[in-house]
Amino acid sequence: VDAVEVWNEPNLVREWVGTIPFNGAGYMQLFDAAYAAIRAHSPSMTIVVGGLAPTGDTAGSIDDRTFLRQMYAAGLGNYRDIALGIHPYSWANAPEAVCCGTAGWDDDPHFFFADNLRDYRQIMSENGHAELPMWVTEFGWATWDGFPGQPQQDSQWMLRVNQWDQANWTIRAFQIGQQMPNMGPMF
Repeated sequence: VDAVEVWNEPNLVREWVGTIPFNGAGYMQLFDAAYAAIRAHSPSMTIVVGGLAPTGDTAGSIDDRTFLRQMYAAGLGNYRDIALGIHPYSWANAPEAVCCGTAGWDDDPHFFFADNLRDYRQIMSENGHAELPMWVTEFGWATWDGFPGQPQQDSQWMLRVNQWDQANWTIRAFQIGQQMPNMGPMF
């Protein structure tokens, strides 16, 4: 094992169980313990901070940018030998597109690959982590091509992405990542 990601989308309440507060500081309590255990086993294994779900504040989630800032306020900046896991999903928007439009799936910076990359890097830079690598541990474009019927109402944007968009945008996202300094692996 060369790398371990500590958790997945900890800013979603459905991923959270227990009594530790549901916020970035609560995640850092768990990350601190995991980091110490991993480092006791291996001084060189890559430790990846759990990738956040790109979302705003809802009953089931904390805005990913807010959650990341909470993590920094709780000590994330003290770690120099880690990578930041990110999930820069882009709904029905091309990877180089930036916010905002009026269609409902393009009216929020959370819905844009490019905005997600830029905003995460900015928050990292503000907290002295400009050199830290970002690992894209989830990304991609969903399509409804080949499925019968219609997607649920909140997933109608999938009708705007065909299989060719999905393939081409994935390739372009890899190209964007390869051009960025401090970009780690992209899954």
